[in-house]
Amino acid sequence: MTKKEEEQAKACCYCTLCIAIIVLIIAAIVLIFIYWYISLPIIVGVILFSYIYQQKQKQRLAKLLDTIPNQQEFKAGTGLNAIEDGELTNEYKAWLLRKADVSTLTLFTNPQYRPMHTLQPQPYQQQPEGVQTNLEQEKNFCTKCGTSNKQDSDYCNNCGNKLD
Repeated sequence: MTKKEEEQAKACCYCTLCIAIIVLIIAAIVLIFIYWYISLPIIVGVILFSYIYQQKQKQRLAKLLDTIPNQQEFKAGTGLNAIEDGELTNEYKAWLLRKADVSTLTLFTNPQYRPMHTLQPQPYQQQPEGVQTNLEQEKNFCTKCGTSNKQDSDYCNNCGNKLD
C-alpha cells in the first residue's frame, strides 16, 4: 500500500467515524424528545392518580369519623349544616379531618401494620406487686388460659390443664 492510499484510507476512516458520531448524536437527540413525550404523560398520570387517591382516602376517612355528636358539635361551633343534599359538606369534612389531626402522610399508611412500633426497643416494665400477690394467693388460677376455677379443683374447667 502506498502512502497516498494510506492517507486516503485514514481520511475515509475519519470521515466514517465523524458520520457515525453525528448519526449517534442525532439519534440521541431524537430519542430524548421521543422519551420526553412518552414520560411526560406518565409523570402527569402518576401525580393525578396520587391526588385522586388522596381525595378518596379523605372522603373515606371523613365518612368513618362522621357521627351525630360530631355533626351537632360542628353545627354549634360554625352554624353550618354538616349534611346538604344527602352528602357531607366540604367544610364539615375539613373540620373532621382537622379535629382528628390527620395529615396527608398518614393517609398513605396502612393503620393495621406499623413496623415502626416493632423496631423500637421497649424498656422492661416490672409487674405491679398487687398483680403478683393476687396470682400467688389464687391457687386455682389457670396460667394457660387465664380463667379462675373453684378452690377445690385440681384441673382447669375451661382447658383441662393441671392447676399448680
